[in-house]
Amino acid sequence: MLSNGTHFDGEWRDDKYSGVGTINYPNGDCYQGEWKEYLPHRYGKMAYKNGRLYTGEWQLGKKHGNGTMRFANGDSYEGQWEDDLRHGFGVLKFARGDNF
Repeated sequence: MLSNGTHFDGEWRDDKYSGVGTINYPNGDCYQGEWKEYLPHRYGKMAYKNGRLYTGEWQLGKKHGNGTMRFANGDSYEGQWEDDLRHGFGVLKFARGDNF
């Protein structure tokens, strides 16, 4: 456990978590996947305390590339991301059945 209450279990390189590992944040969020110098990078899953789940590609701590965000209410977005934002082609599905 780190001094701020964060718990990391995984690979370390050059005294930084890099490689593959799981982190549990004090706020209840949990990330499992690949790391580069303390940041989610390449592919992983982030389960947020508020019920959202992102599975997909990351670039230095931000959602970037292809991924799926599932929301607590059952809605989902599957598609492209850039700099933590939906960007490019994607499909937004609503739990009530409408798709955009």
